[in-house]
Amino acid sequence: WVTTLDKGKVVANAKVRVSDCRGKEVASGTTDASGIVSLKGISPDAPKCNGASDDDSDWGTGAYFVSARAKDDKGVEDLAFVWTDWQRGIEPYRFNVPTSLQPEPDRVAHTLFDRTLLRAGETVSMKHLIRTQTSQGFGLPADLPGTLVLTHVGSGQQFTQPVAWRKTATGGQSAENTFAIPVAAKLGAYQVELRNGDGKASEGDEERNGRGQRSYSTGMFRVEEFRLPVLEGRVAPVEKKPLVNPGSVPTDVQINYVAGGGAANLPVRVSALVRGKSLSFGDYDSFSFSPPQKQDASAAGADEEADASADARVIADKLPVTLDRNGAGKVTVEKVPKNIAPRELLLEATYSDPNGEVQTIRSTQTLWPASVIAGVKTESWTSVSQKLKFQALALDLAGKPQADVPLSVRAIARITTSSRKRMVGGFYTYDNKTETKDLGTVCSGKSDSRGLLLCDASLAEPGRVELIVSAKDKDGNTSVAANSVYVTKQGELWFGGEDNDRIDVLPEKKSYQPGEVAKFQVRMPFRFATALVAVEREGVIETHVVQLNGQDPTVSLTVKPEWGPNAYVSVLALRGRLREVPWYSFFTWGFKAPREWWTAFWVEGKEYVAPTAMVDLSKPAYRLGLAEIRVGTRAHQIDVKVTSDKPSYPVRGKAQITISGKLPDGKPAAGAEVALAAVDQALLELMPNDSWNLLEAMLQRRSWGVSTSTAQMEIVGRRHYGRKAVPTAHDFHLRGGG
Repeated sequence: WVTTLDKGKVVANAKVRVSDCRGKEVASGTTDASGIVSLKGISPDAPKCNGASDDDSDWGTGAYFVSARAKDDKGVEDLAFVWTDWQRGIEPYRFNVPTSLQPEPDRVAHTLFDRTLLRAGETVSMKHLIRTQTSQGFGLPADLPGTLVLTHVGSGQQFTQPVAWRKTATGGQSAENTFAIPVAAKLGAYQVELRNGDGKASEGDEERNGRGQRSYSTGMFRVEEFRLPVLEGRVAPVEKKPLVNPGSVPTDVQINYVAGGGAANLPVRVSALVRGKSLSFGDYDSFSFSPPQKQDASAAGADEEADASADARVIADKLPVTLDRNGAGKVTVEKVPKNIAPRELLLEATYSDPNGEVQTIRSTQTLWPASVIAGVKTESWTSVSQKLKFQALALDLAGKPQADVPLSVRAIARITTSSRKRMVGGFYTYDNKTETKDLGTVCSGKSDSRGLLLCDASLAEPGRVELIVSAKDKDGNTSVAANSVYVTKQGELWFGGEDNDRIDVLPEKKSYQPGEVAKFQVRMPFRFATALVAVEREGVIETHVVQLNGQDPTVSLTVKPEWGPNAYVSVLALRGRLREVPWYSFFTWGFKAPREWWTAFWVEGKEYVAPTAMVDLSKPAYRLGLAEIRVGTRAHQIDVKVTSDKPSYPVRGKAQITISGKLPDGKPAAGAEVALAAVDQALLELMPNDSWNLLEAMLQRRSWGVSTSTAQMEIVGRRHYGRKAVPTAHDFHLRGGG
């Protein structure tokens, strides 16, 4: 992306050339009207040069040299260049997302099992799939693993088999293996791996064994001695609605035979336990939902957050229940404690299975203190002379934002005093004493449409201050959450400025479906800016050039199906040099372009600060921000239906099974390959087969594979390096993906 340095405007028809470290041309092109040129087919792994030889070396500078040439309106030719490793301050690791800058595409492999719980002497059937992750979805790897390795976890005993890959009717690749478990096989878990057959290793390996072979862990099965259960059951509260401050919990128990029918007159014992629960929501991972610290917690042994499992308590112990003729029973769990924080209710039902085993079924429910959930997000530290910015949050019990919820934030200072005491024998110990001081309510109000309450508060008490957020539902129930911030005294701040050029890009919501419009707020420090907006993942998927206004710095993008399961949106915001625009300049040049003069006078003139010998605050500047969004995976899903010709069959009878599949657009999934397994339902009661969830296994969260380089920082010399005060030149920004 080529722009002018003085005004941050795009440069069209600029000739761009990419060279390696020896000056050899790799690619070239011309920028479009947006100043962008897209060059494909360049290896992300640049050749390395050590300056001593023309031969390729394994060490030295590994970067591309990219140059741009263009003529201005007066016909004067200008030049700009950038190295692809000029990214100080905007390195990918600074944005707190998973990154992958390896030259080879990331791969994902998975194994489907007919069953994952077996006995010694039985045979396990497997089907293997492997794909590369691309910007359009999936691709096929050039080299495929040729060896299947089964490893017993614990002893390390291994079994190997060759893997024969074949092409499917729709152009995919898969392989099948069967493994006859030895009669004397060790019990326990067996790890399944796919390894390359030639033993070669590459820098982009996902996993490596001791010989440097590329390896993919694709699944696991267990070999055990067991008896198939005759009964199956469930235990759950009678009411399906959330449990908000219940005094008692009526509970249903249902036990059925796996073959059908209720377990009549079966004696069952029901127990209940209440324990702590830790809340987390993927869309609000930076918020704290932890309860406040207990007032009597000692400074020596208490953590900043309450331990979720330290105060588990049994509230019902083996309550007897006899099931009716339909295999159903009811029992009421009394004296359910009330708490200010969410708790977990564990229900267990124990009964004797006809196979001779004692079976236990369980379920977990959440005990909510209110029908809303409170959360808080704050900075880690501040000073008594600064205002602390923090956010209070209100969610419903499903984790969705709630508007118009009353929120209040109270601050409590915790001061710990330590003194050393001498003990008998010349030993010393420390005596810690914690004092609390209530600083009162520092913020209150109602949540907005995003469920947020934005707060600014001044904390005059130094030390560790706990911010406690309270949210009230429509019934008057209260939910609380807390987080701590450290407040330093004035004059004791030794923290320096951060050495990065990062800004925050906040999506309106974290998850979108294809076809929806995603909106992003760009928190830039500029009143106006030219921005390059890019959708990225394995590479640069698409780009847009927009003008941002500080009054409403938002960007809107239409979400596309190929962005699933997640995508990254980056915003590179540029601001040109601020200039002094006096009122009398209207008579020299402003009358020729009144609109441009008014914008320069009203905007640049107000922000202009004259440069000094120490600092130039009006020089060109840039910032880079990144946001991640989740995208629905409907575009990758086949709607599969399995039907049989009869509801029941005799032993050794034949079943006619019909399988139908439809693509997301409703068309038949012609040529799709089917893996069919017939498994005893009683076996799945002991251990469910998670390998069947192919969509979730293949569509994992993908890493960010793009890095950004710019020449602007080298020119303006922000951190005292590079040439300063050079004449007006073009700027150059490079976006590359692996």
